[in-house]
Amino acid sequence: MTTTTTTVPALSDEQRRVRERALRLAYISDSPYCVTACYGVERVLDTLQQKLPAAADALAAELKYKNREEIDAYVLAKAAELGIDTSEWDERRQDLLDMTVYRRSVEAHDGSLATKARNHWDALVERHTPLAAHLAAILRNLPDTWLEDVFHETRLEDVRGLLDGDWLPEAAKPGAYEECEACGEVGDVCRFHKGWAEAKDDTSRLLTLATQHPEGRRIIAERAKDRGLDLDELAALGEVFDDEEVQEKLAELLDRERAHRTTEETA
Repeated sequence: MTTTTTTVPALSDEQRRVRERALRLAYISDSPYCVTACYGVERVLDTLQQKLPAAADALAAELKYKNREEIDAYVLAKAAELGIDTSEWDERRQDLLDMTVYRRSVEAHDGSLATKARNHWDALVERHTPLAAHLAAILRNLPDTWLEDVFHETRLEDVRGLLDGDWLPEAAKPGAYEECEACGEVGDVCRFHKGWAEAKDDTSRLLTLATQHPEGRRIIAERAKDRGLDLDELAALGEVFDDEEVQEKLAELLDRERAHRTTEETA
């Protein structure tokens, strides 16, 4: 019996770049939608590479230069071709954008409860004007006893106690968004999970800089040498990464990288 061995062509640089990113996100992402999409990209590229390596290489190279406007145009055209109803897509995307901008505009301010309430209202008027108008109508029609009717308190100062622990919804463990009562209550990622995700993302970016970026590796190597560690810079990573000065240098490098990417995108 003769066994036929199929030789899979070597990956091109462009294929490897796209596939590595897809595989990485499919493994580490907390979003089931992102995981499924990245898994799909990997399977498509894998199939193309085995059967049509030239087509896979062309696809991977093309993905590198696609901007958001081109992707939007393609998605809408392909959806129309497939008969998919996209009538609600623009509104939904704008809602998500408004939610993000609204949240950031509120979180950009600190201060007393009165100041925070003012910031919430200003952001609501700016980003969700119709909703703010309806809310104003409800508040205008509240009876004089509204404070006691709603909060069972007669003084505004006493309502602050309702913000304490037992009144807040239970937050699930890190990453468990679908099981989180707090996420469910706000209809979005709760403050706990948002902070956890941002911290995880920052740590991941710093680790990437420390292990893959030439200047990041130099920072680690120099600190390892300062400490007298006779180790390769990557082997020394665990010993020096928690160093506050190292983290500051990596953070500065990260800021420069972000600024450079922003300049390239706007050029």
